[in-house]
Amino acid sequence: WRGEVIGCPSGCSAIVDTGTSMLLGPSKEVAKIHSLINAKHNVIPCNARKALPDIVFTINNVDYPLPARAYIGKVRVRCWMPG
Repeated sequence: WRGEVIGCPSGCSAIVDTGTSMLLGPSKEVAKIHSLINAKHNVIPCNARKALPDIVFTINNVDYPLPARAYIGKVRVRCWMPG
């Protein structure tokens, strides 16, 4: 969190699917992220998005930062993070 590894510390497999806008992952790892951003049942206050850090995926030693606006979706008046 904010610079430290919070998921897959020993590495893990991943699939990049450019045909979807959803981010999915192992439930244990996603639950850690939800906890760190104070998401309750995948929902977070929309005004909190501005304060959230990027989530950085490191693939083959290359960092791919993902800003909160890309990992927090908005549906009507609720903001949520898929899992």
